Amino acid sequence: PAPHMLNLALNHHKIHPSKSIIMQKTAYDILAGKNASTKTALILRKEEQQNTVSSDPDYVRNNLEELRLFLD
Repeated sequence: PAPHMLNLALNHHKIHPSKSIIMQKTAYDILAGKNASTKTALILRKEEQQNTVSSDPDYVRNNLEELRLFLD
């Protein structure tokens, strides 16, 4: 997946990809984050857990609150 929109947002806000994390629910979006050189966090959805985890996200959490606690 092309990371164009992510790169535009990072450039606009002057954020280096290595200092950012994309939080998504789909394998497609995780791969876009990887293609933009960001860290990636998968927020699990019950119906797609197995297929999405195969996208090799940097972090896997059940919800945003778990991710927030982990990042603090």
